[in-house]
Amino acid sequence: MQARTDGHGASEAREPGSPAYTYTAEMVTPALAQRLLGLRRARSERNPGVTAVYANDMRAGAWILNGAPIVVSRTSVLLDGVQRLMACVDADVAFPSFVARGVNDTVAHTIDQHRKRTLSGTLGLEGVHHARAQMAVAGLLLRYAEWTAGWSAAQPSPPDVIVRAVRANPEIEAAVVASLRMRDSPLPEPVRAAILFMGRKVDAAKTDRLLRALAHPEALSPGEPAAMLRVELDHAAEAAPLAVSRTVLLALTIKALNAQVAGTALARLHWAEQAVGTTPAEAFPRLVGYPGLALPAPPKPATPDFDAVVVTHEAIDVARARQYLALNIADRGFIKTHVAALARDMAAGRWLANAQPICLSASGRLMNGQHRLLAVVAARSVITVPVLRGLPDAAFGTYDTQARRAPAVEEGTAAFGDQALAAAMAQLLWQNERRGPFTRGKKATAAELRQILADFPRLLALRGFARRMLAFGRASVMGYGAFVIERDNPAIGERFLKALETGANLPEGDSVLALRETLRGLRQRQAPPDQQLAALLGGWERYKARHDRSAPPAAAGGAPRPASPAAPAPLPRPAMDPPGPAATLRRRGRQQALAAGFGSLALRGGPPEALVQEAARLASEGLEAPAATIHWHDPASGMLRLRAGVGLAEGARASHDLPVGPGSPAGEVFARGSLRTAPGPAAEAGLTDHPAGRQIHVMIGGLGVLGAEGIARSGDGDADVHYLKTLANTLALAMALALAQAGQGR
Repeated sequence: MQARTDGHGASEAREPGSPAYTYTAEMVTPALAQRLLGLRRARSERNPGVTAVYANDMRAGAWILNGAPIVVSRTSVLLDGVQRLMACVDADVAFPSFVARGVNDTVAHTIDQHRKRTLSGTLGLEGVHHARAQMAVAGLLLRYAEWTAGWSAAQPSPPDVIVRAVRANPEIEAAVVASLRMRDSPLPEPVRAAILFMGRKVDAAKTDRLLRALAHPEALSPGEPAAMLRVELDHAAEAAPLAVSRTVLLALTIKALNAQVAGTALARLHWAEQAVGTTPAEAFPRLVGYPGLALPAPPKPATPDFDAVVVTHEAIDVARARQYLALNIADRGFIKTHVAALARDMAAGRWLANAQPICLSASGRLMNGQHRLLAVVAARSVITVPVLRGLPDAAFGTYDTQARRAPAVEEGTAAFGDQALAAAMAQLLWQNERRGPFTRGKKATAAELRQILADFPRLLALRGFARRMLAFGRASVMGYGAFVIERDNPAIGERFLKALETGANLPEGDSVLALRETLRGLRQRQAPPDQQLAALLGGWERYKARHDRSAPPAAAGGAPRPASPAAPAPLPRPAMDPPGPAATLRRRGRQQALAAGFGSLALRGGPPEALVQEAARLASEGLEAPAATIHWHDPASGMLRLRAGVGLAEGARASHDLPVGPGSPAGEVFARGSLRTAPGPAAEAGLTDHPAGRQIHVMIGGLGVLGAEGIARSGDGDADVHYLKTLANTLALAMALALAQAGQGR
């Protein structure tokens, strides 16, 4: 990608074969925000909590330029930035931002698929200990200040105010540490820590005495403030342990501490939070002598220096990703399942550049983009993204604070109804049919869901049936179950689903009527989706066995796993998918679907490395093998170099170049120009950590060798070889096409 940056902070990025998009630094005024909001998608809704925080920062002049862009598509659709723009209008204040215009419309589903970054996590990375506990105490102390100024059910303080309070009051940490040692206290931890913070500013010894005495009531004298407080706490715990608020507990403890400091005995301890009959509500009690919480005004950031921020557009490969990751903050955690999901999309050629940048601070820290960079390394892929350098270091805590956006599954800008249900049905298909045995995480990516709906439009058509069956199960379960049933046997499945929906003209004792009652009961008990699906498909198997004499008998132990010739499935467990004709047919069907999907991917001309890695992954999945490898012939050295693999041992990629010849299965196949199948242990020592099993190795044209190892099931040997050959031939053609296109300058 070529990039040009002018003196006004604007850059233009052009992807080969596609129109340009611009990346411009601007002061977004309320008027501009209104115009951009007029371009938003129909389902873009306000998030009141987020916009309130953003607007507060804008009014206070505390908004920080962090590089996250407002994104407008080529067809003038606002893809990202709705909450910021709404906050700008609410605050009636301009704010600095980058604006990306002309971005591909198809990337909408990839935006905001991050995991929410918490402010407590940001504080923790700054070296603040017990950050979450400190923020809870600071929030309680801030509300105390509002309550004592005039009691009301005040709203929680904005997160940025709580963070400023933690930073300005180091005594909060000492109070939290001391409170955590008092685990036998009946007071909840935030109230305990708040009292320690406040009381130590009044009389540390008497505060500690009060709290220690609460934990050991046997040593208390009647009338002693701690004794009265313990009585009230015990009564509250017995009457309504979950209903007593921190507000009430803090008020009672403050009253007791006032008496403890003054040396006054108490005949009773009570606080009237609300008026009852003729008894008026009390003001919130104030701790006598407490000076309050230090809370400096927010620093006024300097006028954003757009010229200090350098914008480039870079192809990030493994080496460059590691360079940027070396700039990361020490001990910064990451979410493995999120990295794995991004890596799956990258390896399969589904990842799309969406104008979301990699962000580096003025001091050289990596502030945003960690998960994408880790995914590049995991997938051994290359992605093209904007890279921003020179951003304010204070921007670190401003990224990813908005909750993850639900996956958008409409194709481009063509919307359809009930997206949430469509996504849930696609998610069930992915979990049952496409989630590989070694896949991290339990949820598909937005790109995977969109691909499933594109591959199986019948899922969308079944949304109406799913909604009509809500009394019998979750809509997603009923819709996906109907899809599996129709796919298994369209003619009988249609009759079964109609009978299940209406129950009409069925004799007493019919199995479908019994199934309706079973499903209704599971629904009322809110049984998990997998139980509902198992019951539905178990009923279908029994119905099909009675109405189709050619159908194989249902496997013992309940419903079969949903698999079909139309889609791949994860590795089956032997008890759920026993050997036999039905299992063999399902295995062949999965292989056919996987091979067809790989052919479609190859025709789209994905990146060569992504195609090679995807071929290895599909070899593993389709043959239910824990390990698969691709060795590529290097004419210069005459060696076969390990180019891609699944289930490799640590360090295998760097140490498994093979000679051409009989010294290894891959070398033997390449030398003979044929295939090799054999039982036995892993072919190359140290290549994988998986147990012995069948091996199959086939030629990839004259380019290399594709192999699968550790195949546990006997399966159909000829079909397995044919499947692996299909993958290898498709990969060879795709690489030849990529070479030809490169020679033409494309």
